[in-house]
Amino acid sequence: MREIINIQIGNAGNQIGLDFWEALKIEHSLDCYGNLSHSTDYQQEKLDVYFFETINGSYCARSIQVDSDPDFMNQIQLSQTQNLFDQSSFVNGDSCSGNNFSKGYVQLELKDQALEAIRLQAEQCDNLQGLQLIRSLGGGTGSGFGSLMLQNLNDFYPKSIISNFCIFPYPGVNDIIVEPYNTVLSLPTLHSLSDICFSFHNGALYNILMKIIGNNTPSLKDLNGIVKQSISGVTALWRFPCQISSDMRKFAMNLISFPNLNYINIGLAPLCNKSYIPKKEMSLSEIFKALENNRNSVNHCRNIEQLVEFSSNYVFRKNNIQEEDITNLYRNEGYNQPLWIPDSKQMIQISQRYLNQHQQTALKIQSGSSVKEMLQSQLDSFNCLYKRKAFVSLYDNIDQMEFLEAKITLENIISDYNYIENCKNNFKVIDENHIQNNLTQFQQDSNSFTSINF
Repeated sequence: MREIINIQIGNAGNQIGLDFWEALKIEHSLDCYGNLSHSTDYQQEKLDVYFFETINGSYCARSIQVDSDPDFMNQIQLSQTQNLFDQSSFVNGDSCSGNNFSKGYVQLELKDQALEAIRLQAEQCDNLQGLQLIRSLGGGTGSGFGSLMLQNLNDFYPKSIISNFCIFPYPGVNDIIVEPYNTVLSLPTLHSLSDICFSFHNGALYNILMKIIGNNTPSLKDLNGIVKQSISGVTALWRFPCQISSDMRKFAMNLISFPNLNYINIGLAPLCNKSYIPKKEMSLSEIFKALENNRNSVNHCRNIEQLVEFSSNYVFRKNNIQEEDITNLYRNEGYNQPLWIPDSKQMIQISQRYLNQHQQTALKIQSGSSVKEMLQSQLDSFNCLYKRKAFVSLYDNIDQMEFLEAKITLENIISDYNYIENCKNNFKVIDENHIQNNLTQFQQDSNSFTSINF
């Protein structure tokens, strides 16, 4: 079995990670102590990907919880899911990083403890396929210490796929004024050392809760609920039997067309939230329309005409549904494959339902330029602060050249997406009628020639 080790970093990363493991516990029919409870063979077939069996016969999560502040670590150890985690997997410091990238980046003692905990988890794996990090780029621990861990993981596990589930900040959701600095400073390591980056924009999550679900006062718990549904749907490809993208390496090969543009967007349908219960079950046709609606994605794109999709995976979570029916319905709805990348849209069926209760859910995992506007907003926020050198003195361990290099890295990423969009606009689509007319004209020209005997 090809195992995956989860690493959740910082306060936000641990909050989302705790919700993620609660979802996995329900979907694999595990109780609070990690014991199997009325689970099916389908649920147990790939259980070892995210869980390992203890001596007592119960299952424990392959996860490392890291935070510089011990307060939330204590909350996890007092929660109902504390028995899912091994006690050696909790790594915490003595003081908070103060929402500062530089303070999180220099915690070397915490890094050694985390690497030792990861090594213990890796030794229990028969064939480690990859590591996944859950963190927020706006905080100090998630951005600074997350970048430090990413550098070391790439050195110690060079053959493993490293994926990141990253929360990008949005002004107004949190009251951290230096979030743009933390985000931009963490992008160079994220861009060069991460194989897959699933990006979640707090602004898009906020709009989903307010405009679609109708929650005018969304809390961080509500925002994390959408992220939990997304991560549960993505990892379902690796946790349950399927034919396509069944592990992290195959997933990256099928979805990422350009290695330097590895930012993934996710669309959800229907949106499952405690404060929002759909009145009726959506049909397949309605789900397709919702997935293609940009408002249902965790990264909104206002300029849809410029949007370029490289490739997409449509994951349907429902019993008694055939992948051929999904593909035929997709073609009948008029959604065409892009000409520049054949077979770029793949339909995947997972029989296990989300949280074992929702009748039918789906998500669209998309690689394309939909994240460009989110990245541009991060750059604009950074420029607003940095042109006045506001709060730069707080980053005493960071040289001014590192600020500029991080800014140039982000500008290059946006420039690459702009280049792809411009290539699409200059691309002339030749329809079948035009091709048929050319073939007819070629036949007429060929018949007009007379054979010549030499």
